[in-house]
Amino acid sequence: MILKSYPSVVVLIDRSGMPLLTLPSEEKFVLVSGLTSTVIALTQRLPRSEIDYIKTESGVLFVKPIDEKGGLLMLFENVKGPDEIQWIVSLFLNEVRDALGFITQGLITEADMEGMKTIYSNFISRLTEIFQLATEIEEKYKVLREIVGSMAQALIRNCSDEILKEVDGELMVDINCVRCKKVTSNLMLEIMKRCLNDITNRIKQIL
Repeated sequence: MILKSYPSVVVLIDRSGMPLLTLPSEEKFVLVSGLTSTVIALTQRLPRSEIDYIKTESGVLFVKPIDEKGGLLMLFENVKGPDEIQWIVSLFLNEVRDALGFITQGLITEADMEGMKTIYSNFISRLTEIFQLATEIEEKYKVLREIVGSMAQALIRNCSDEILKEVDGELMVDINCVRCKKVTSNLMLEIMKRCLNDITNRIKQIL
């Protein structure tokens, strides 16, 4: 099953662990403030291209170093582990990669902050649509699976450019494809719409 979870907080921190920007609001920083020292240690030893995580009492905190200037944190509450939601983290990172340049320059303007807020707001909005489509796709895929058997797997791979795959009878997002193809929420939304349309049409053709 495609796990549907929103980040409780997204924080950009500098090298000392001070928050530069907290989304959706500054009050949310309290959710991760107690983990600052652990996070700083992670950002210092992690390669810049890597993402690590910390399991907390409330969920999972993802950590992504940004050059040597700081890091980006994303907390997901009420999830058991990182595997099922890494695709959501990668979607967001692919989306903000260019916008994070101001951190490496050591400068943050009001325009930078407003830009990040807009990106985050749009991301959450598209994520809601993606989750809704994912639920519909999963329901229709089960119907198609009952009709054509394992042939349904080829259809879901093709319509999603191999972003979606079946694992033990359930649909999952292939995190490696999301990373390699630098999939953003915009592209993911297009993929989900296409897959829902293709699966629906295929069922109609058969029935």
